[in-house]
Amino acid sequence: MEESKDVGESSENINLGSSIVLSGFKELEPGQMPIIKKIVGHGVKTLSEKTSKFESLSITMKKIHSGHGQYELHGNAIIAGKPVTSEVTNRNLFFALSELLEKIEHQVNLK
Repeated sequence: MEESKDVGESSENINLGSSIVLSGFKELEPGQMPIIKKIVGHGVKTLSEKTSKFESLSITMKKIHSGHGQYELHGNAIIAGKPVTSEVTNRNLFFALSELLEKIEHQVNLK
């Protein structure tokens, strides 16, 4: 997966290939990005295998500073031109990312 960085209005986006955009992930430690890429790549591969109509995925991350640092993730997949959205909050970023992708996959399976 290629990584390119586009400067957005308030934060930088990280593009993984032509159909995956990560927003708000720029502030993470560089050592976390390979793990995030693997989790997202696996999730997109699973979605693509379940439906041939997968078009794109965008994930936005926000850090919540209420007590213990938590991550709020919003995912938006475009499947056959229709948005499939989900949202997750968790203290562990990797678990949150996996859960977000599983929720999107579950919604795709219901359609």
